[in-house]
Amino acid sequence: MARYEKTILLVDDDEKYLAYLAESIRSCGCRILTKTNGHAALAVFDEGTTVDLVVTDHFMPGMNGLEFMEAVRKRTQTLPILLLTAYADVETYFSALKFGAYEVTCKPISEKTLRAIVQAALSCPKACRNEVASGKSDSTVAT
Repeated sequence: MARYEKTILLVDDDEKYLAYLAESIRSCGCRILTKTNGHAALAVFDEGTTVDLVVTDHFMPGMNGLEFMEAVRKRTQTLPILLLTAYADVETYFSALKFGAYEVTCKPISEKTLRAIVQAALSCPKACRNEVASGKSDSTVAT
């Protein structure tokens, strides 16, 4: 069994896109967990699993990405979260920032771009993640 230093949680109700995301970042050498809804993803945290990065879709049934982010922030303040959306708008962008999004980007996302964002997020020191979660970061966020 392989030992991984980092764990990435991928959340998307589209199972084919979820598989695409997982395959795109498999080369990062991280443990990859996949969940098809926000409630199942929150259970990962509630079970005590350490997660180093979340990549979540915005539009999902039951609990959307922003609601999921809000629930994650109640569990941890410093976890980098990448919000993916096929329907980018200013309101979603600013709401995601409010919940400490590391990045907001449009779907579909290329493998190269996804890997670059994942690697940057995972290498971001805890102090940087604290700034992002508190909304004090000067980083740019793509829409």
